[in-house]
Amino acid sequence: MHVTEDALRRFVVSLRKGAAGTESSPTVRDFAERAHKLDPRSLVREGTALLKKEEDAAIARVVLRALRGLRGDIEEHGDHSEFADEASFVRRAVSTWEKRVDDDGEDVLLADNLESSLVAVVPSSSITPAEEKAWKVLVKSRRLATALMALVKKPVTPWFAELAAAYIGREVTHIAKSSRAESWQSKLDDVPVLLGLLPELGNPPIFTPRVLRAANLVLLCHKHAPTREALAAMGTLGLPPRTRRASRASSDGPR
Repeated sequence: MHVTEDALRRFVVSLRKGAAGTESSPTVRDFAERAHKLDPRSLVREGTALLKKEEDAAIARVVLRALRGLRGDIEEHGDHSEFADEASFVRRAVSTWEKRVDDDGEDVLLADNLESSLVAVVPSSSITPAEEKAWKVLVKSRRLATALMALVKKPVTPWFAELAAAYIGREVTHIAKSSRAESWQSKLDDVPVLLGLLPELGNPPIFTPRVLRAANLVLLCHKHAPTREALAAMGTLGLPPRTRRASRASSDGPR
C-alpha cells in the first residue's frame, strides 16, 4: 500500500503531537498486503469479517482504497476490464464503504516500505533547526550505530526517538535483504548494537516492533549468531508467519 509524501509529512507532525496512534495488528497488516490481489466479492467479504473481529478503522480504509482501485480499472477499461461483470457490485460497495470511513486519510502505518519513505521526507517536514541538525548527523554518518550512540547521550524527545527507530528499522531491513548483509551505513555486526540502542531511545512503541521483525529477518536470512543472542536477550526471538513469507519472497527475487 502506497501513501503520498504529504501523508508522510502529516505523520511526522502527528508524531510530534503524540497523536500518531498505534500500529495495526499483524492480521490487519497482512490483509493490507493482500487486498489488491482479491476479487471484489472476496475483498468485501474478508474486509467485513476482519472489521468485526479487529474493530480497526484501518481495515475500512484498506477495503475502500482497494475498491476504488477496482472501480478505476473498470472505468478505464470498460468491457475489457477483468472486473467488468462486477461493475455494479463495485460501485455499490464503494458507496457503502465510504460511509464506514470517518476520515478518508492515508494509513501511513500500513504503507509499503514505510521506514524508507519516512526517512526520505523528514528533511522536508516540520522539524526544528536543532532536530534538523541531529538528523543530518544521522544521514551523513558512515556508521549509523556510532551516530546514534552519540545521539542518545543527550535527552531525546519521544517523537524524535520514533524517527530514529524508523531509521534503525530501515537499516536493519536493508541488511536483511542484502546479499552482502550490509548497507552503506551499517554492517551485519551492527545489528545487535542497533537493537541495544532501542532501550536507550525508550523503546519507541510504533517502530520498535518493526525493528524487531527486521532483526528476525536478518537472523533468518543470514544466520547471524550475535543477532540471535540479542533478540533472545530481549525476549523477541522468532518470526511471525507473514515475515517468513516476506523473507522467502525477497530471497526468490533478484538480489
